[in-house]
Amino acid sequence: MNILHYNTFSEWRGGEQQGLYLIQGLGKHPVIQYSMGLPGLPFLERTAPFVKEAYPVASRGEINPSVVLSLINIIKKNKIDIVHTHTTHAHSIALQAKHFYNNFVLVVHRRVDFAIKNNSLSLYKYKSEKVDIIVVVSECIKKILIGYGIPASKIELIYDGVDSERLRADPIITKRTIRAQYGIASDTLILGNIAALSGSKDHYTLLLALSALVQEGYRCKLFILGDGEQKEPIVCEIKRLGLENHVIMPGFRSDLENFISAFDIYVNSSRTEGLGTSIIDAMANDIPVVATHAGGVPEILGDNEFGILVEKRNPAALAQGIKRMIQDQSLRNHYQQAGRARAEHFCVETMVEKTYKLYNKYRTKGSCRSLS
Repeated sequence: MNILHYNTFSEWRGGEQQGLYLIQGLGKHPVIQYSMGLPGLPFLERTAPFVKEAYPVASRGEINPSVVLSLINIIKKNKIDIVHTHTTHAHSIALQAKHFYNNFVLVVHRRVDFAIKNNSLSLYKYKSEKVDIIVVVSECIKKILIGYGIPASKIELIYDGVDSERLRADPIITKRTIRAQYGIASDTLILGNIAALSGSKDHYTLLLALSALVQEGYRCKLFILGDGEQKEPIVCEIKRLGLENHVIMPGFRSDLENFISAFDIYVNSSRTEGLGTSIIDAMANDIPVVATHAGGVPEILGDNEFGILVEKRNPAALAQGIKRMIQDQSLRNHYQQAGRARAEHFCVETMVEKTYKLYNKYRTKGSCRSLS
């Protein structure tokens, strides 16, 4: 089975990490894989060692005949059976390609819980019979798509997975190192947040919650790890709230294992969230979680079974959830154990195996040639 993974995103975020996990995991199966993406950017560079060939194709628009032709040529040259699109732009290009060359299975991955744009073209991208199957990462996203009239039979739920060992580090050493490096006293609690600095992650609610805690006399430091277009506005908000001595922003880090085990509490403040794999990473590393009720997050935390859920866009509610966790050591201990057990349900191996079975199911359908 020959598979082409197509991603047009310019940054490295959770979806790109999931794509890499998938490519690495599928390497254990009898498949030949290729990747396609924007030249010189993370997805292509990081997947290159694990695929037969990585194709750099320069395109940032959804309507681009030359890129459509390039994709068709790549499919024909390599006898591609499955084109798996990991971004909305890749989805658009592959769908156009299938109108001219129908001899492959089109798998569309949707990891966001945003509403689909209310126009005929955007709806067609998902409703078209040329799309063989849409993979979603949460029941929340599935319900959104069904609400637009997309048949449930065309949607496959496969939860994202985490590698519990990838970020594993000795918590005692990590805590000691981070506290020494950033001058954090032993009686100060460390709060952590790992997310792209984008509007959907709602760091403003997080900062307002932190401000309330500081005003009440709680000793805490907040690490915000990530980068993005909202960096400067977030820095301005930190200054406006007088939190310069309470927030640390190391930027995007590839060495998250050197930070995550130092957190006492992980806090997620998103207003939209396809699933929330950073939450699962924290849980897998014994970090209790306080998170907003956004997108697929309740599918991870349940009804406060595996972490504290609070109303989104509500700084007071978020502050109250963090206070509960700070004040009650036994509650933190409970969520450490419950969270670790829950994280095991979201493992990379399960995600890979379900995707591989999906490929095998659809490759024999009429839209794809029969394989030996």
